[in-house]
Amino acid sequence: MKSILKTILALVLIGTVTFSCSSDKDEPEQSQLTETPTAVKEFDSSNYGTYKGVFVGSTGTIVINQNNSTKTAVLTIDGKEYTYTATEASSIGQVTTGLTFKNGESSFDFNVGASGQEPNITNITIVGHPNASIEIQKEKSDKIVKCYVGISTDDDGKTNSNTFNFCILGENLIGIAHNDSGTALIVTGTVANNTITGIVEYIKGTVEANIKGTIDGEKAEGTWKNKDNDTGLFKTKRVL
Repeated sequence: MKSILKTILALVLIGTVTFSCSSDKDEPEQSQLTETPTAVKEFDSSNYGTYKGVFVGSTGTIVINQNNSTKTAVLTIDGKEYTYTATEASSIGQVTTGLTFKNGESSFDFNVGASGQEPNITNITIVGHPNASIEIQKEKSDKIVKCYVGISTDDDGKTNSNTFNFCILGENLIGIAHNDSGTALIVTGTVANNTITGIVEYIKGTVEANIKGTIDGEKAEGTWKNKDNDTGLFKTKRVL
C-alpha cells in the first residue's frame, strides 16, 4: 500500500511540475519598453522636439532632444550610452541646419525643416566606428517612434550576417542596412496590420532589394530578395 501511495504521489508531483512548466512557456513575454511617447505636444509641428532613430557602423540607437533649454543626444552603441551636446543657437519654427552635436572627438550635424519635416544626420564622425550612418524620425506627442536592431543573413540564418536596423513611426519605416562590403543601404517601407513591406536602396530610386516581414510583440522578422533574385532573412528586436 505504501509503495502504491508513493507511486501515486510521484506521478502527481511530476504532473504538477509538467503543467507548471507548460504554463510558463505559454506565458507571453512582458515588454519592458514603453508605448507612451516622450515628445511634447508643444513641439509637434516645429523643428524642436524629440527625434529617435537607429545607428549603423556597429549597431545602436539615438535619441535627440532640441528645445528652448536643451540640445542633447544620447547615442547608444553596442549597449553603451554616449551623451552628445550642441551649443550653437537654434530657434523654434526655423530651419535647423548643421547643428553640431559633440562628444569629445566624435560629432555629427543635425538638420530638420521648420515644421519638423525631413530630419536627417550628416557629417558623422564617431571615433572607433568608421562608415557610421544614422536615420531618424520625429516623434509626436500622440505617436511613438519604435526602434528595432538586428541582422540580415542568407536563408540559413547564419551566413553573411550584416547589421539591419530600422525605426517605425505609425505606418512609416526607415532604417539602415549594411551589405556584404559594409556599405550602408537605406531601408524604407510601410507597416500595416503588423505587416512590413519595404525596399532597400543604395542610390535613391534604385531598388537593391525588397523586404517583407511581420511584427510579433517586440520582434520584427521577415525575408529579403535582391535584384539578382538572391534571398535571405532579417531578424530584429525592439530596443527603444
